[in-house]
Amino acid sequence: MKARKKLEELAAKEELTTRDAYRMAQLMQDAAETPEIKEKRKSLQLQSWDSTVRITRDSLILLRDTNYWKKIRTQPLQTDEILSYRWKDSLKNEIRKETQSDSLKGRTFGKWMSALLMGEKIKLGKHARVGYGGLLRAVPEYNFVDGFWIGQRLTFEIDFTRKKPKGASGEVVISSSSDDLPLHRSFTFSPEIYYTTARKALVWQVNAAFRYDPIRHGELELSGGDITEDYAGKNGTNRLINSFASLLFAANRAKLYRMRFADVTHRIDVANGLRLSATMHYEQRSTLENHTSYRIFGEAPHSNLPHGYTSAPMPDHTVWIAGIQLRYTPRYYYRIQEGRKIYAYSNYPTFSFHYRQGIPFGDRQNASFTMLSASVMQTVKLNLFNRFFYGVDAGIFPSANRLYLPDFKHFITSELHVTDRPMQTAFNLIDHYRYAANDKWLQGHLMFSSDYLLLKHIRFMQNYLFDEALHVHSLWIPGRNYSEAGYSVGFSGLGRIGVFAGFNNGRYDAIGLTVSFPPLQWLKSDGR
Repeated sequence: MKARKKLEELAAKEELTTRDAYRMAQLMQDAAETPEIKEKRKSLQLQSWDSTVRITRDSLILLRDTNYWKKIRTQPLQTDEILSYRWKDSLKNEIRKETQSDSLKGRTFGKWMSALLMGEKIKLGKHARVGYGGLLRAVPEYNFVDGFWIGQRLTFEIDFTRKKPKGASGEVVISSSSDDLPLHRSFTFSPEIYYTTARKALVWQVNAAFRYDPIRHGELELSGGDITEDYAGKNGTNRLINSFASLLFAANRAKLYRMRFADVTHRIDVANGLRLSATMHYEQRSTLENHTSYRIFGEAPHSNLPHGYTSAPMPDHTVWIAGIQLRYTPRYYYRIQEGRKIYAYSNYPTFSFHYRQGIPFGDRQNASFTMLSASVMQTVKLNLFNRFFYGVDAGIFPSANRLYLPDFKHFITSELHVTDRPMQTAFNLIDHYRYAANDKWLQGHLMFSSDYLLLKHIRFMQNYLFDEALHVHSLWIPGRNYSEAGYSVGFSGLGRIGVFAGFNNGRYDAIGLTVSFPPLQWLKSDGR
C-alpha cells in the first residue's frame, strides 16, 4: 500500500526528474509483484516465466494436405505476399549454399582486415575451432629486459557437448533444469611462442584446459613455459600499460625475472556458491638485467631492481608450491543457460580462505614457507541510487624459513596512474614492491558510490549516466601504516578517474590522479 501511495504522489507531479523516474520504476516493480513471484524468490535458481513452458509440435503437421490448411486459413495470401515468401526462401537457400560451400566467401574488405589485425577463430568441422591472435598480438610487449616480443599465440578448441534427444511426437522442452539441457564439455589448447629482440631468447607458454562439468564449473588446467614474470605476480603492473610507458617515457615500473614453470590446477564448485581450487606449482627462478634502453622520450631507464633493492633480490633457486583456496558466497542466486550455470547475485558477502605451502625439495636454497590468508568483501545496494562496498583481507606467514620476493604478499597498486584494476581494492599512490609483506598484513577498503552525490545535483549533469564515489583504503604491515582517501567519477565496471591523497603513518605523503580502465584486462599481452 505504501508503494502504491508513493507512486501516486510521483505520478501527480507535473515535471519528473531523472531521479523521480528511477524511483517510479522501482515502485512499479514492487507494486506489480504477485505472491507467486515472491514465493519464487525463495528458490536460488532464477527462472523467467517462459523458462518452464513446454512447446509441443503436432507430429501430424507435415502430413496435412492442402485441403486441410485451406479450412484452417480462410483468407488466402495476396500476390505480393506469395512473392515475398518466395524471395525470402530463395535468399535463405542461396545464403545457406554459400555458407556451406566456403565460409570465407562473401567477406568484405573490412572483415578481412579485422580478421588479419584482431585475429579470429575458424571452424574445423562441427566441434573444433582454431584461432590466432592477429597482427596486433604479433608484437604484444616491450620491456627493457627482453626488448620487443615477436611471435604469435594459437588456440585450438574442441567441443564435446552431448545434446539431449527430443521427446516423443516431436516434443520440444524449454526448461532451466540442468537435466533437460545439453551437457557442455570442452578442451582448449593454447600454445604461444615469441622471440625477444634484446635478450635474443625465446619465451613460450602452453596452456591446456578441460572443462568437464558446466553446472559445477569443474575444470582441470595444465600449463608450463619459460617466460619473464613480474616479481609481484598477478598483482603487478599490466604488461600492456608497462609496454607503452617504457617505450614512450622509459617508465619501466614492472620488474621482471625469468620463470621456467609447470603447474596443474583443479577447480570445482563443491556446493552452490562454494568454490574449491587446488594447485601444484613448480618453478625455476633466476634474476635478469636490462638488455636495452631504447625509448622515444625520457631519460635512461632505471635498472631492473625492485624499489628498495641495491642488488639482486634473490638467488637463483627452485620452488615447489602447493595451494588450496576456498571461496564461499551464501545464498548465491543463479541461472541455467544452455546447460551452463551462471551465478547472478547474492545478498551476502563473499568469504575467501587461501593456504600456500612452499615445499623445500632438494637444494637448501629452495623456498620454504607457509602462508595463510582470509578475506571478506561485499557490495551492498542501499537503495536505487546508492551502493556501498567493503573489503577486508588479512594474512600471516606462520613460517618463513626461505621466503623470496615473488612469494611475498603483494598489493594492487597504480604507480603509473593508469591501471586495469577496479578502484575498489587498489592503492593508487604507493610504489610497487616497497610495501610487499613477508610477515603479516591487514588491508581494508571502503567505497561509497552514488548516482546523486555531488555533480549530479547540478541539473544539466543529471542527463548523463556517470556515477560518483568516495574511497578509503588502508594498509597495515609491521612498522608501516598507510592510508589514502579519494573521490572518483566514472562508469561502474567500465572506467573511472579519481583524485587521491595518501598518508604514511598518519602524515600527509602525496596526492595524485588515477585512471582505471578494467576492460584492459582482456588485452593483457602475456595471454595469462
